[in-house]
Amino acid sequence: PLQFALMSTRNIKNQLGRFKSVDCRSLSARRRAQATRKISDVALELVGEAIASGIKAKYVLFDSWYSSPRMFSELLKRHRDGIGMLKKTKKVYFRYRGREMDVKRLYSILRRSKWSTKTTYLY
Repeated sequence: PLQFALMSTRNIKNQLGRFKSVDCRSLSARRRAQATRKISDVALELVGEAIASGIKAKYVLFDSWYSSPRMFSELLKRHRDGIGMLKKTKKVYFRYRGREMDVKRLYSILRRSKWSTKTTYLY
């Protein structure tokens, strides 16, 4: 791990330790503001900071929480590939060979392909 961010909820009722006055110039205020932003935006920001600091990597490894078509697209714009498990959901579609499909359909097509599925899932 190169970077991290503690995340919170945007809902003020569910936040603990709300401060009445915060100096917006302080590091703690910036962290609080970051904690309530969208988690995928913060993740891309952290990747950008790692790249800017001189980290040389071709791939970004992440959890299924972050694996969305938008995340993969944004990583490609930064000339990086993403590695992560895909969520099994009917709400998200991935484009493969010009067709959009959900994860179950994508896995079934790749399982029938010539790729070996016994040792790895390098689809």
